Amino acid sequence: MADKIIITKTVDGGIILYGLSHEGEVMKDPNYAPIYCALYPDIVRIVQKHGYALAVHGSLARDFDLICIPWVESPGEPRDVVEAITSELALRCVGEPHKMFHGREVRTISIGFGECFIDLSFMPKQQKSVADYCRACGRPSDSHICKHCGYPSLNNK
Repeated sequence: MADKIIITKTVDGGIILYGLSHEGEVMKDPNYAPIYCALYPDIVRIVQKHGYALAVHGSLARDFDLICIPWVESPGEPRDVVEAITSELALRCVGEPHKMFHGREVRTISIGFGECFIDLSFMPKQQKSVADYCRACGRPSDSHICKHCGYPSLNNK
C-alpha cells in the first residue's frame, strides 16, 4: 500500500489519483489500457468478418493504435468495417478519415469519455488478383514460369 495519495484535478473536472510507493517514488499514471484490452476481442471478431487481420501498435498508454491488414483477396471497405465496429460496440467516429504514409487510411473512433479513443488504420488493398502471383514463391508473376524462382507460377493465365 502507498504511503501517500496525491489527488489532482484534470482540466475537464476529472480526478487523477497518484500513489507514492514506500520508497517515495511516484507510481505510473493510470491509463486506458484495460479498456482497450477488453474491447480487443470484439474488434478482432468484427474486423475478421470483413477480411482483415488486426495488429496492435504502440503502448496503449494514450490511445489504442490498431492496424487492419487485408487478409483475403477482396476485403471489405474500411467505412463498412468502421460502421460495424461503431454500431456493434456503441462507439462513434470522430472527424474524417485521412491518409498517412504508404497509403494507410486512418479513422479515429471515440470510446465515449476523456482521451480514450482508437486510431484504426487500414493498409491499402492490393490491386492485383491472386492469379497474378506465383503460388510457389508468392512474388508477382506475369508469365507461366516465375522469373524469381524458376518454377511454374501456376497462375491462372
